Amino acid sequence: MCGRYTNKKDKAFFKDQMGLEFSETKIEWAPHFNISPTAMAPVTIVQQPDKVGLMQFGCTPSWSPKSLFNAVGESIMEKKTFKPLMEKGNRCLVWADSYYEWKTEKEGKQPYSIYLKDRDLFSFAGVWGKGKDKDGNDAFVFYIITTTPNEALRDMHHRMPVILTPQDEQIWMDPDADIDELLAILHPYTDDNIQFHKVGKEVGNSRVNHPGLAEPI
Repeated sequence: MCGRYTNKKDKAFFKDQMGLEFSETKIEWAPHFNISPTAMAPVTIVQQPDKVGLMQFGCTPSWSPKSLFNAVGESIMEKKTFKPLMEKGNRCLVWADSYYEWKTEKEGKQPYSIYLKDRDLFSFAGVWGKGKDKDGNDAFVFYIITTTPNEALRDMHHRMPVILTPQDEQIWMDPDADIDELLAILHPYTDDNIQFHKVGKEVGNSRVNHPGLAEPI
């Protein structure tokens, strides 16, 4: 599962370090320390590989009372919501630098910040399509794809987001990649690159957003 994450990079970082321009100059984006479902967040889509745009993280579909923000990688081609997106090439890179997960411990559920040792910014595999915003208006929406956890995170949660290597990013963003090739990269990230630490429980409040949320306690 991946329902909370961070992107602490500003627009200048995307331009200067990643060579990515925002798709519209008037887009307002500031570093975010607690991205939660229905928030607007940066993604790069296959159709505009040199751009960054803001899309809504998940939505509440008409057929469910619950918010939908993840797609299970193992069954993505079996689900009516996600199969058409894969077939149409509606894939995206969801930019992040850490994500939060809650582990059940003796004292209760403890949140952790999970990140990579060797990459200051990375991407989750995502798909995107049309949905509704909180007010019922049409919106472009993205979903983060999940997989089974690697060994380092197995005791924390039974799912983890698909974190793409730079090589896998190229495959995911290739408009000519076939489905089997794409499905083959929806696997857990390598254990030796994963780091994590405990954070304060304030992160559980989706309305709270400040740099201290991701700091170790």
